[in-house]
Amino acid sequence: MDELNIRHLASRLHSTDERPHFQRIGVTLAVCEASTLRVGIPFLPPTRRIWELRSHMEGTLEYFLRLNLLEIPTSILQSYHEELFSGSGLSECLSIPPVSRFERGYSVVLIFLGALLLSLLSSAVFDLAPGSAGLSAVVSSGAGWLLGASLVSDEHRRLSFAWTLYCEILRRQGVDPSGGGNLQVCVPG
Repeated sequence: MDELNIRHLASRLHSTDERPHFQRIGVTLAVCEASTLRVGIPFLPPTRRIWELRSHMEGTLEYFLRLNLLEIPTSILQSYHEELFSGSGLSECLSIPPVSRFERGYSVVLIFLGALLLSLLSSAVFDLAPGSAGLSAVVSSGAGWLLGASLVSDEHRRLSFAWTLYCEILRRQGVDPSGGGNLQVCVPG
């Protein structure tokens, strides 16, 4: 029983040590989500909150991550990466601001309309019969709706954030996450 209490106390001390770092990582990921299509939910609407987050983005995604996560030890990044898979709440434990229903719905509708438009354009280009064009529009818009709904889910956000952090962890370990092999790390001195 005493060992269990000691572990619990040690984990609480460890988590309070990580809290400021976790907040910084969460805010950095939120800025990346608002600024690029590669992280989190794509196609977020241009609301005031999104514009404020985008105003903090500097340079490319990789540069921004290096700059904002520079002072955070790799072990904390790895711990945060593991927490992304633990099932804890994104906003409570990981300090990632929640996305509103409007922002989620906007993305789903935009992807749905894109799929519908693509279907109608391809029907016109390939000169399909009206019945075939209608069926194609219904099927592709349904697929667009399903794709949009999956891209705005919390699971997709978690996986996207986890992949982004994983690439940064690999870069710190001297591995090129794009598949180019090992990086040459030059240390001045």
